[in-house]
Amino acid sequence: MSANDFDPATRFLGRAAVYHAHRPSYPAAVVGFLVEHAGLGLASKVLDLGCGTGIFAQLVLPSGAEVVGVEPNDEMRGESERRLGSEPRFQAIAARAESTGLPEASCDLATAAQAYHWFDETAVAREIRRVVRPPHLFFAIWNERENNSPFGAGFSAICRQFQADTVSQTHRDEQSYPSILRPGSIVEFQGVYDQLLNLEGLIGRAESNSGFQIGSAEARAALTHLFEEHQVDGFVTMRYWTTGWLGEVVEPNS
Repeated sequence: MSANDFDPATRFLGRAAVYHAHRPSYPAAVVGFLVEHAGLGLASKVLDLGCGTGIFAQLVLPSGAEVVGVEPNDEMRGESERRLGSEPRFQAIAARAESTGLPEASCDLATAAQAYHWFDETAVAREIRRVVRPPHLFFAIWNERENNSPFGAGFSAICRQFQADTVSQTHRDEQSYPSILRPGSIVEFQGVYDQLLNLEGLIGRAESNSGFQIGSAEARAALTHLFEEHQVDGFVTMRYWTTGWLGEVVEPNS
């Protein structure tokens, strides 16, 4: 396994279009949560770290906020620009979360959707405190696939079977909030998101996982069998438990 396997700038090469087409969004209630607890609105400027193809930015933009998406992967960033480029309140920049190059105190809120586990915590804490105005608010959110039902367990088993490596398994501790947040400042968001998928969508959802074997006939056969077992009227429902934490970023110790 090479160092590039851990590098978000190269990790999803060749997957940008399938990622955007087949990855889930997030519960719409997230926007109301940020309006209430982070003051999200027309005057807000959001720093979306690891913005990928712009899935979370697309959810936030209707609030009237301006979104600056930071993404080091050229293909993923290009997909965000292709889909959101006509939106004047969206800008994508080629940079890493730990070193955005943005002016000091130029944003009101930092976010990371399905991306925080790729960051260097100490460096990103410093950068958020530099770029985001006090109280240096940061919101990290994840979708976690439900994997206890027969369908959910079957999909997870197929993903493990056809995963080329174990990097994508190195996600957050599901029970813990980001350590860069001050404990007394944290407000938690919880929700559910259901993604309706046809067979093509189910295959695309699997192939959007970093490290999954794209184009494997054996993998597609396994996914087709799973789909046929669980489909209703030509669709399966993939459920996600969504958790987010909003809080103030503390000064790192080192």
